[in-house]
Amino acid sequence: MIVVCGDALIDFLPVALPEGGGGYIPVCGGSCCNIATAIGRLGGKVGFMGGLSEDFFGAMLVQQFNEAGIDLRYATRLPFDTTLAFVRLGGDEPEYAFYDSGSAARHWTLKGAPALGSEVDVLHIGSVTLIHPPVSSACESLFENEQGKRVLSIDPNCRPGLAQDPEAYRQRLNRLCGMADIVKLSVTDLEFMQPGVGPHSAAESWLSNRAKIVLVSRGALGATVYLAGGGVVEVPARPARVVDTVGAGDALIAGFLTHLQQSGDLHRHSIAALTDDRARKALEFAAHVASLACEHRGSDPPWRREISLAGYDEGSQV
Repeated sequence: MIVVCGDALIDFLPVALPEGGGGYIPVCGGSCCNIATAIGRLGGKVGFMGGLSEDFFGAMLVQQFNEAGIDLRYATRLPFDTTLAFVRLGGDEPEYAFYDSGSAARHWTLKGAPALGSEVDVLHIGSVTLIHPPVSSACESLFENEQGKRVLSIDPNCRPGLAQDPEAYRQRLNRLCGMADIVKLSVTDLEFMQPGVGPHSAAESWLSNRAKIVLVSRGALGATVYLAGGGVVEVPARPARVVDTVGAGDALIAGFLTHLQQSGDLHRHSIAALTDDRARKALEFAAHVASLACEHRGSDPPWRREISLAGYDEGSQV
């Protein structure tokens, strides 16, 4: 099972009102919530770990997780508010205004959280839970404790505008990526984390340390996977009837991890020996999942049945 540890929040998406003007509608969001939801909808074995509020927004998140078949044994309900994020669309990437200081996600710690069981093959962390303590410290301690026990995956999904100490945040992200077996990030993430360092150089550095796979998303230009064996695999972005790009990067890593899990390649010994061909199949599937996510409003990753309806030949890939 893949356990995704991190943020689960409510995005408020802009909408036009029938009577004129605009408003917002609440939908489930947060990078880690999106990734767990996508893996569950794609038929992967997945659980969520982190703080979920006891308020009615927390109930919305729990309902979405349940509908996607996500295991919640590692989630903790807490008497704090749900993080709220207001979204502005229209640029190259969505912009967010977060309301997070007293949230359940931000106050989650390892104290009282169940230890990961033997059924967990992969631990994934990322996003806004890596910015502020206590949750950022809890995620880093968890990652340190799980090194060598299971596959560690990270998607920083950087939000430097939220950090009170951007340099400390940058250093934390680089430490965590140095512990990970799978590193997924965008070119924008890399510009913040390692200014002036290109994707190839960054990937070589991580692969020479601990990482076995580095996945770099390049938005409309597609994505690239760098492998421990020296392979480099690129795939273009798939054509899509784009509604917005909210959650597209989350859908990409979710599709990649799901494909590796379902093809039997998501184990510590397997990812170290992943061939270019098997990596390409996983990345092509991930690109397909991401393109379908862009055709939905907000973070609404596709279900497995949508993959087939969209004409993807699953039989030749998984």
